[in-house]
Amino acid sequence: MSYLGLNTTTDDHAAKASPADVRRKNRQLIFRLLFPTNQYSRAELGRRTGLSRVAVSDVVGRMLEEGLLRETGQAPSGGKGKRGTLLSIDIDRLRIISIDLTQELVTHPQATFLLRVSGESMREAGIFDGDMLVVNKALKPRHGQVVVAVVDGEFTVKYLYQRSGRVKLKAANATYPDITPKDGQTLEVWGVVTASIKRFPA
Repeated sequence: MSYLGLNTTTDDHAAKASPADVRRKNRQLIFRLLFPTNQYSRAELGRRTGLSRVAVSDVVGRMLEEGLLRETGQAPSGGKGKRGTLLSIDIDRLRIISIDLTQELVTHPQATFLLRVSGESMREAGIFDGDMLVVNKALKPRHGQVVVAVVDGEFTVKYLYQRSGRVKLKAANATYPDITPKDGQTLEVWGVVTASIKRFPA
């Protein structure tokens, strides 16, 4: 499965990474390094992740406040200078259920992509701004399915309408018009949406 770097979709506006997105990514990097029982100092986390001292301190500080991390002692001496404090995941307070989403959601790994939604044109279908869509390019699109389409080079997510030789794209929001190809306009169904992954506020 691949992540398509085209943060896209329902309103045809590209979504830029917000500071919250960057912080979340940095948090994931640090968590993966420490999980389940590794111990590293802040300096070592910075070296292994490539993050700046400020970025590491920001993420580690938040994770300590949440009780996700704990300080476990002094790092081994590496020569001159002050020894750093080791950090580890507080497994006594953490309970994790591991689910392999690829097994649950992906049937054609080489033809499956993730796209992030930007816009509200499919909200009545349960697809909201910021959702991550699982898109399968191996499936043959059918009438009534939610698809990712390319209209004049722009990505959009809509219902596919195919009847009596007519093709159009329908939004799941009454404030958005249908998209019906005009003369000289190109419309290509890029893939079929098979799942929407939501992130809830912490």
